This record gives sequence, C-alpha cells and structure tokens, in this order.
Amino acid sequence: MKKRFLPLAALMALLASCGSESSELAQPQPSQPTPAQAEQTPVVFGAYAQRGVTRSGTSGDLTTNVLKNVNHPGFGVFAYYTNNEDYAQMTQPNFMYNQQVQWNGSVFDYTPLRYWPNEYGVNAASQDVDRVTFFAYAPYVAAQAATGWVDDPDNADAAKYGITGFSRNTATGDPIVKYISSFESGKQVDLCWGVYNQSDAGDWKTFNSDAQVINGNGLPWMNVQRAKTVDQRMIFTFKHALAQLNMTVDAYVDGNTNDNQLGQHTDDTVDGKTKIYVRSLKITGITDRAALNLNNVKANVPLWMNYQGNDWIESGKSVTVHDGLQNGSEGTSGADDPNESVRGFNSAVISNVNNTSAGVTNETKNLFRSSVLVIPTGEAVKITITYDVETAVDNLPEYLSDGKTPGTSIENCITKEITVPTGALKLEGGKKYTIGLHLGMNSVKFDAVVEEEWDEVPMIGYGGQLG
Repeated sequence: MKKRFLPLAALMALLASCGSESSELAQPQPSQPTPAQAEQTPVVFGAYAQRGVTRSGTSGDLTTNVLKNVNHPGFGVFAYYTNNEDYAQMTQPNFMYNQQVQWNGSVFDYTPLRYWPNEYGVNAASQDVDRVTFFAYAPYVAAQAATGWVDDPDNADAAKYGITGFSRNTATGDPIVKYISSFESGKQVDLCWGVYNQSDAGDWKTFNSDAQVINGNGLPWMNVQRAKTVDQRMIFTFKHALAQLNMTVDAYVDGNTNDNQLGQHTDDTVDGKTKIYVRSLKITGITDRAALNLNNVKANVPLWMNYQGNDWIESGKSVTVHDGLQNGSEGTSGADDPNESVRGFNSAVISNVNNTSAGVTNETKNLFRSSVLVIPTGEAVKITITYDVETAVDNLPEYLSDGKTPGTSIENCITKEITVPTGALKLEGGKKYTIGLHLGMNSVKFDAVVEEEWDEVPMIGYGGQLG
C-alpha cells in the first residue's frame, strides 16, 4: 500500500513518541513543582458536548446530559507540565495520566486533586511562568498505565471493540487513543476528544494573562498558565471523532422491457415473488482500527493515525461486513463461517432459514441494525456489494434460502464507486451520512444525505448512480 508522508514537524513528534517508552511506571520529573501551602489552587474541569459511552465505552451518542450522569464513566485527561517552556512532543504526561473525571451530582470531580504550579507566587523558587497542557477524551476507560492496554496487560487487543488502549505513561509525545470499530448492535462507542472553545470555556485571558489566544478555538488547552480563582474551571468542548453512517436498501427492476416511447421504464417495481438477500458489503474509505491523536493540528478536525499511532493510515483501507453464513450455503445450513467475523447486518435483509418475511423488496429497509460509527480515512468511498436475487416459482424443485419456498436463485456481484456532482464522497469525523442503495438485477443506484455535526440540515443535492 502506498503511504502519505508526514510533515517534518509531525514526523519528529511521532519519532519522539515511539522512542522512549519503557515498562516502568513514570516517576515525576525533578522539576515537578510543589505548590506553596498558602497558595494552592486546584485544577478543576468542566465539560460540554456539542452533540449528542461501557468497558471500551458506552454505546450511544455522547451529550452534555450523558456526561452529567453520576453513573457515567466521565472523561479522561492527560496533562503535561513543562515548567516555563511551551509544550513539546519530548514531554511525558507527568502531571496527569488518563485521569478519570466524573460528574458528582453538582460538578465534575476527580481524585487525587492536583494543584496549579505556582513558581511565580510569593513563595516561588523563581519568577518563571509555569505552563501545563491538557488533552481529554471521552468516554473514560481504565487502562494499565505502564502498558496503555485496556483490561489484559498481556494482550493489547483484549478489548475487541471501542477504546482498546492508549500510549504508555512513560511515552513522550502526544497522547493517543487506540480504537476498534464494530458494526454489531450494542457495540457502537462514540469516541470524542476535548478542545478549547471560547463560547463554552470563556475568555482565554481568564487563565492566561496574555491577551492573545495561544491555541485557538477547536484545538487543545495548550500551555495554560494558571486559573485566576480557586473554583475556575477549564471547560472541554467534546467533538465527535467518528463518522456516523446509516445505509438503506430497496429493490428495483432495471432492464425492464416495458418502456414508453421516450425509452423510460414505466414501472421498475419488483414484483412480490422476487426478493434480494444481502451477502456482504465492502466499504473502502473507512478502517476498522486506528489511533486518535488527541493533539489535533487542524481546528475541530480529528487527527486519525494508524493503530500504532506512528504514521498516517495506509491508503486503500476498507471494512467488509458479512452475513455470517457459510459461503455457498445460501443460508440453508445456518452455520457460521469463521472467515466472516465482522457482522452487523439487519436480519431483515439477509437470508435466514424459516424466515419467509426476510429479504429486500420495494420497501426500504435499514442495511444495519442501527447507525454505525466508523473511522474515516479521508479517501473516497467505494462500495462493493454482493447479494442474491431470488424469485419464487411454484413448479420448480429447488427451494429458496428460507427452505420452504420453491424457486430459483442467482447471485449478483456489483462493484461501483460512488461519485457525486462535487466530487467523490469522503466521510469526515463529526458528520452523519445516510446512503441509500437501490439494488437491481444488473446495477445499483444510490442517493446520499450529509448532516453536519450530527444535526439535521437540508439535504445536499447528491444523487445519481454508482459508477
């Protein structure tokens, strides 16, 4: 696979983040300040989710109301103390490592409480201005600090979906969150990351005496100097890192000979004796696993990297969803194929023994059991779909996949690339997409709707045909 090259600054940061990890627990650096007892100011947080998590995350959209639930795991914070220097990728998370912050019924709270460095105070050792940089993600997931792994310290993939791990507590460089997507119902984890937003967090000057915003809206809380009051909170605005995808399917008859004088089909309705059963769907332009770098460099845009967190995602990545049935069995055996482990289709669109109501007809049906959260790679979406077309015929000896209805079955394998008038469709984190596939005997049509920030917006004029 060809790779896209990292900018020099980003590459140096990545090399730094990979080069000095060890299995030992991180020790505070010698320059770690001890606040004067008379001037201790606690570091406290707030949170706001613009839109819209279980072990690996709680399923469902993340919203402010969800975060403000005493039973919610809350969010995690990584913090880097850099004395009087700006944040650099050579720093370890020496102030906070995956610190859980939860709603206690009235405020977001955590323990043990940390205090702002105060070297510039009356009891300071110097007049230097201390700086701390903060990164956050949600939902919080506990991990082994020395390894970054979730659950099983001997198996980095112990968590099979959702948040599966982090960079180690001894790693230098930006914190990363490892993530594996799932198409199965109940395993949709809404991964978010926290940024500064003036409308939510207030004026930057309330923390930094400098009138200039050091790090603008939509970027992390970088080089924060100190809160002015003991109860002043840094508010994280949480953004969705994943794209939300819903796909619908229905059937139509292409190649209908019943044309009018203009060459148009007068009726493309599939008759009641024909059904389509979806076997597999391959989507290029997404990947099933990647690492989210919490130090996004473009405002409000998630920084996705490969699963190791040391390079960009390779080009041409894809995810294939299967019906979970043995290849060639047409669903009559009901046995699982171990090679078809990625599932998530709505049972109403796949062949199922003794289920005569399943199958795609003129009626629009959801392809998945629910909307799925996917990792976008930034590449154009391509779709390869495999499906069976079955027609009930009373006088044939064969049976359809329900095992009861006489008839005949053929299989169509159609590969088309979605194109739109403004260019190829590329999925982006924080946006919701609905793609409708209209399955025919020889071709596939589509339409698409894009919703900004998971909100309802007017339909964009996408339409046409796969190909």
